[in-house]
Amino acid sequence: MNHKIRCLPILAGPLRGSYWAPAAGGKIARIFLGTYEREQTELLKQSLGPNSVLLDVGANNGYYSLLASRLSGGTARVFAFEPSTACLKFLKHHLRVNRLQQVTLLEAAAGRVAGTAWFEDGSGTGTGHLADQGTHEVRVVTLDATVAEHNIVPTHVKIDVEGAELDVLHGAVNILQTYQPEIYLSTHGARIHAECCQFLRELGYLLQPIRGDQLEATPEIYCTPSSSIRQQAA
Repeated sequence: MNHKIRCLPILAGPLRGSYWAPAAGGKIARIFLGTYEREQTELLKQSLGPNSVLLDVGANNGYYSLLASRLSGGTARVFAFEPSTACLKFLKHHLRVNRLQQVTLLEAAAGRVAGTAWFEDGSGTGTGHLADQGTHEVRVVTLDATVAEHNIVPTHVKIDVEGAELDVLHGAVNILQTYQPEIYLSTHGARIHAECCQFLRELGYLLQPIRGDQLEATPEIYCTPSSSIRQQAA
């Protein structure tokens, strides 16, 4: 199936020259013009470096997996978590045509506990989510277990999981306390937003809005460890 997917070179921005499938959908014009999620992209440009380790949770079609690989000159390791069959088709193709061998793909959702869960693919490649009555079952892993299994030290975590953010954070509490990676978090809904903010503050994280200046008014949050927990880790 994948051999029929047509890819074109991205025209501008940090992924200029990388290949992307127009059929992947979403905000496709912004991908090709280099303007996709500018604020979060810029933060990663400033932070990612050689030998960074990114956990791309809800990797979707692979934009941030490609971005981390490009920004690090191919030295960053990326672990891409994606359970959606619709997204996986394009994600696998993008990894292959761009020859991203340093990306480890986990065909699974990240959650609070390991196991299985029902998943609803949704109407587009960016709308799939865990659901009580989904269309099919998917594997669920925790970030804590994944990090331990692969013996890695995560430096960055990007989370965009259509409502399961708090479960992902609960399943990552050990790595958040031990390694204090930067977190780029997209929340879905006011209640989940508030609960995630409280959870991260209790772990000593400082929270900033990625867009605008009101944390409560934006779903995109940039989370950095406070100097106190950095010192405790040292």
